[in-house]
Order: sequence, then C-alpha cells, then structure tokens
Amino acid sequence: MNFMSFGLKKISLIIVWILVVWVSIIGLITPSQNEKNTTIINGHLDHIEKGVGTGRNNGNIWYDLYIKESSQYYRISADNSKCFLYDSIQSQLKTGQPIKLYIDKPIPVFSFGKPMVVSVVADNKNYLFFDCVNNTISNHRIEFPVFSVLFGFFISLLIYKRRWSLA
Repeated sequence: MNFMSFGLKKISLIIVWILVVWVSIIGLITPSQNEKNTTIINGHLDHIEKGVGTGRNNGNIWYDLYIKESSQYYRISADNSKCFLYDSIQSQLKTGQPIKLYIDKPIPVFSFGKPMVVSVVADNKNYLFFDCVNNTISNHRIEFPVFSVLFGFFISLLIYKRRWSLA
C-alpha cells in the first residue's frame, strides 16, 4: 500500500462518517410539530396537485397546495402524504374557500429543502394532523441514525477493502 492510496482511503472514510453524523443529527434533532413552532399561512384554496415520484422516489406521493394569495406552492411531503386526507379535502372544499396551512420552521444549518406543510385546517376540520406527522418524525428519529450508521459501516468496509490504484 502506498502513501497516496492510504490518504485517499482516509479522506473517503472521513467524508462518509461526516455525512453519517450529519444525517443522524438531522434525525435526532428534528422537533415535533405543533402550532407554536410553525408558520401559519392563511389563504383561499386555489387547487391541489398530486405528484407521484419516479426514479429514486418511485411511487412516493406528495401534494402541492396552491392558494390564491401566493404564486408559490406549499408541499406536503411524501413522508406525510399518508396523513393527508386528500379525498376528503377534494370532496368537501371548493376553490376559494379559506384554508390555513401550518408550515414547519426548518433548522437553519441542517435544512436545504423547501419548508413543508405539517397541518392543514379548513372549516374547522383537520385534513393533515400534527399527531400523524409527529409519529412520522418519531419513527425517523430512530430510523435515520440506525440506517445511516449501517450505511456508513457498509461504505467504510467497501472503501477499506478496495484496492486503490492510480494506474
């Protein structure tokens, strides 16, 4: 083993474990959602688009909510789509009816994506429940660190066993 291949292995292992720690921290510190730690957006329902993932997200469903007061959409993530009463909201709400969206406040250093809808209320009825979203978050607090550490060990084993050649 020459010095260069040893250095590449070391750098690769360090990068892998930084990513493992990063993902684990995100999973562990994601707060439970409630009315106090969300941003509330009041508006009037324009329409809802249902999206189905392809490729890496094959089969995952998410929803984009549009309100008349904004040109942007507000997404219900695939993780929380099972908590969303899509059929009920489609049958019970008409375009232009008042709607209240609760948007999560991302953790500044750890969040790169768009903030997500974590509760939807219209006509004093919940269509996306905090309790269900919080159950998903609780499951991720366990799953993210466990899977990221297992993934880290697997990648580390591959890096360690790989014979690096510069030829």
